[in-house]
Amino acid sequence: MNVNIEAKLKVLTASPGVYIMKNISKEIIYIGKAKNLKNRVTQYFTQNSSHSVKVLKMVSNIEDFEYIVTDSELEALILENNLIKQHKPKYNILLKDDKNYPYIALDKKSDYPRFTLARKRTDNSLKYFGPFQSAESVREIIRTVNSVFGLYGCKHTFPRDFNKFRPCLNFHIGGCPAVCKGKISADEYRKSIDKAVSFLSGDYKKLIGTLEKQMTELADNTEFEKAAQIRDRINSIKRLEAKQIIVTSPNVNRDVIAFSGLDGEYCFSALHIRDGKLLFSDTFFISEPDGDLMGTFIQRYYKQFDMIPKDIAVSVMPEDAELLEQWLSKEKGYSVRIFKAMKGENLRLVEMCIKNAEEKLADKKSNGIRTSKLMLQISQMLGLDMAPSRFEMYDISNFGSDSIVGGMIVWADGRFKRSEYKRFSFENAFNPDDYFYTRQMISRRLARLDNRSDGFENKPDIIFLDGGLGHLNAVLDLFENRDIKVFGLVKDRKHRTRAIISKNGEVDITASPAVFKFFTCLQDEVHRFAITYMQTKKKKKMLDSELMQVEGIGKQKYKELLNSFKTVSKIKKASIEELCKVKGISPELAKRIYVKFHEE
Repeated sequence: MNVNIEAKLKVLTASPGVYIMKNISKEIIYIGKAKNLKNRVTQYFTQNSSHSVKVLKMVSNIEDFEYIVTDSELEALILENNLIKQHKPKYNILLKDDKNYPYIALDKKSDYPRFTLARKRTDNSLKYFGPFQSAESVREIIRTVNSVFGLYGCKHTFPRDFNKFRPCLNFHIGGCPAVCKGKISADEYRKSIDKAVSFLSGDYKKLIGTLEKQMTELADNTEFEKAAQIRDRINSIKRLEAKQIIVTSPNVNRDVIAFSGLDGEYCFSALHIRDGKLLFSDTFFISEPDGDLMGTFIQRYYKQFDMIPKDIAVSVMPEDAELLEQWLSKEKGYSVRIFKAMKGENLRLVEMCIKNAEEKLADKKSNGIRTSKLMLQISQMLGLDMAPSRFEMYDISNFGSDSIVGGMIVWADGRFKRSEYKRFSFENAFNPDDYFYTRQMISRRLARLDNRSDGFENKPDIIFLDGGLGHLNAVLDLFENRDIKVFGLVKDRKHRTRAIISKNGEVDITASPAVFKFFTCLQDEVHRFAITYMQTKKKKKMLDSELMQVEGIGKQKYKELLNSFKTVSKIKKASIEELCKVKGISPELAKRIYVKFHEE
C-alpha cells in the first residue's frame, strides 16, 4: 500500500457512498458502493484477509482511489450503476450471455418510431424488449405487432421522408396507416406505439380487453368493417400468445432467478413469466465473482433489462435485498418484492432455473464433448468443485453365507475400464451381512491404495456403493482425511436407482435423463460383474464338494487331480484312462470318479 492510499484511508468518511479504484495510468479499474466507505475500502488493503484471487489481483493494481459521498445507500447504489455503465471498469462483474440473443428495439426519441431487430443492447436512446430465442421469432413478432397496431415497417425515417414516394402495398391492404403520406399525426401514431409497447411488455389481458371493448362499440355503431379489423387484431395477439409455454397458474407475473457454479464460474438463469406463461428465458455467465453474488447479478441485470416485474423469486436471498427492492421500486414506480422460493410453484420454477443453469454451464465447460458435459452435470448435482474423471463402484453379491463376494468396476476417461475391475472374496464367511462385507471390501481397497499394490495404485475421485444409507454409514469413517468422495445409490421398489445419497442427504437424479441413465448403467454393470463372480465361485464350490464326496478322495489326491487338470470342470469331463494317469489314482478310484460325474 502506497503512502497516498494510506493517508486517504486515515481520513476516509464513514458515510455511505461510491468508491472508484484507479491503476498507475489513472484508469478506473473498479467501482463499488458502501454503506460505510471507511470500513469497506479499508478491507481491500487489510493484510491476511480472505479475498478471492480476483480481488487480490485487483488490489495489486490499485495506485489511487476516489470516493463520492451520498445521502443514502440507495443513492450510492444508483450512482454505482450509472458509473459502471459509463466507465465499464475491468474488474466489475459484467454479464456475459451464453449467446447473442436478439432484441426488439424502439427509438424512443423519434416522432414516428418503428420496431427493429437488434443483436445487442448498445444504444441508450433505444428501448429494448427481450431477449428472444431467435431472430426469426423477433421478425415474426415485429410483423404481427405492425399488423395488429397499424404501424409501418419500412426503413424510411419520418417526418423527413413525407411525400417522397407513393404508399406501398401494405397501405392498400390495410396493414399500414400510410405514415409516408402524413395521413396520421405523430400523437395518434404514438397511441398505437404505446399499445404495442404494452403488448411487448406482456400485458396481454389488458390490451385484449381494451380491443374487445372497442370492437363491441364499433359493432354497436354498425361499423362492422372496423369491428372486423379489431377482431382480426385480437385473434393475431391470441395466436402469438398461444405459442408461449404455460409454466404456472394464470395471473402470475414474476421473474425467477437461480444459478449454478463450477470451478470458479457461475451461470445464472432467469425465467420471465407473464400471466402464467414463459415469456422467455435467458442465461448469463460470471467468472471469479466476489461478495454477494445474487445481489450483484440482480443489480447488473435489471440495469440493462427494464422489464421489471413486481415479484422476483430467487434461489438465494441477496445480502442487500431491502436496498435492491427500494432501487427497483424507484426505477419502476411501483413496489417490487424479492423473495426466496421455499415451496410450491415458486420452488419448482427455481429448480427449473437451476437445472437450466447446470445444463448451460456444463455445455460451456465441456466444449460440446458429451461425456465431459455429463461429468460436469454430475459434479454440479453432487456439489463438487471439479468434474470427476475416475469413478469406482462396489457391490456385494451373496448366495447364503457360503458364497459372498464383492465386485469393483471402474469408469475413467469416458468408458468402462474392464482391465481394472477387481474381485473380492471373503473366506470363512459366517453371515450374509452386506454392511459388514462392504466395509471389509472398502478397507482392503484403501489399504491396497496406500500400499500402491499392483492394480490398485490409481486413486478414484469418487467411490459409489450399490446401496443406501446403511452401506454409506458402514464406511464413512474410512474416508476421514482422504481426498476421495463416497456416495451410495438409493433404489426404488423396482430396484432402480432413484437418488444418490451422501452424509448430507439425498440428491434426486431422476429429473436428468442422462445422469439417470449413466448411474443405471453403472449399477447394472457392477451387479453383473459381482453376481457373475458369485455364481462362478458357487459353482466351483459345488463341484469341489461333489469331488470330495467320492470315496477314497482326500486332500492330497484332490490336490494331485487339480494339479493335473487345473479345474474341477476338466476333472468332471476326463475319461477313466486320463484319470488313471494322475499320481495316486487307481483304476478303481478313477472309475468311481467317472461314475460320480457321469451317472444320470
